[in-house]
Amino acid sequence: MKPIEIAALIKKSKPELLGIMPERKAAALIREVLTMVGQHVAAQEKGVTRVPALGSFTTRLVEVVKNGKKVVVTRVAFRPSPKKSAK
Repeated sequence: MKPIEIAALIKKSKPELLGIMPERKAAALIREVLTMVGQHVAAQEKGVTRVPALGSFTTRLVEVVKNGKKVVVTRVAFRPSPKKSAK
């Protein structure tokens, strides 16, 4: 999904969250937030980054064989947050 699509969905489903903020400005804010989360995850060598309502990113170092040599690479796994039951 593109940030502008996310902004449009928010405007449609929960208009009070963005108020009178234009969709393009909301999209820029969403893009910046996603960029910061991505940078934080990429900067970790190992550990868990939890993003409420989105999920958790687990980062770890793994040895792999590449061209006959062992090298250490970073692996990132994403686990989405469990769905909330509709009441």
